[in-house]
Amino acid sequence: MNKAYEKAGESSVVDLALDGVAHPVLIQALQRDPVTDFITHADFRRVDLTKKVEAAIHLELVGISAAVKDLGGTLVQSLEEIEVAALPNALVPEIEVDISSLTTFDSVIRVGDLHIPEGIEVLSAITQTVALVQEPRSEAEMSALNEEIEDPIAALRAKEEAEAAQAEKAEAEKPNEKEK
Repeated sequence: MNKAYEKAGESSVVDLALDGVAHPVLIQALQRDPVTDFITHADFRRVDLTKKVEAAIHLELVGISAAVKDLGGTLVQSLEEIEVAALPNALVPEIEVDISSLTTFDSVIRVGDLHIPEGIEVLSAITQTVALVQEPRSEAEMSALNEEIEDPIAALRAKEEAEAAQAEKAEAEKPNEKEK
């Protein structure tokens, strides 16, 4: 099952044999044991090879971005898969996205820029961003971010200390049960 899933993914047709009869299916979902990674359950979706189906196709980033390599930027993949409609046999396990076009920090790859195989209709918005490169942050920006993180923690600690002091004061003000 692992080999079939690695080859087909969730967007390619596989033949599931039941009682000696092959049924075309899509692997809908897998559940794995968290320790052994062994597949414990699989959901299959039977498909009619003559009718379009909707599926999600994984986007695989390939190539080298000059903005990352030469300018020190950080690659951001904001979309991992796209929604498509196609005849089941036209579906592919993944679509490769060449990131070598990301040469500056202003460069963006959108769904509309992808090379979609014939017979596949994209349902995701064509203006949706797939990948871009973020500029590296300056030392001043990094220390400002660190301060923003430390300030809420310090505020939370101060609040907890104030609540504890207030609880102690309230407890001290209660009349002693023995004095009654």
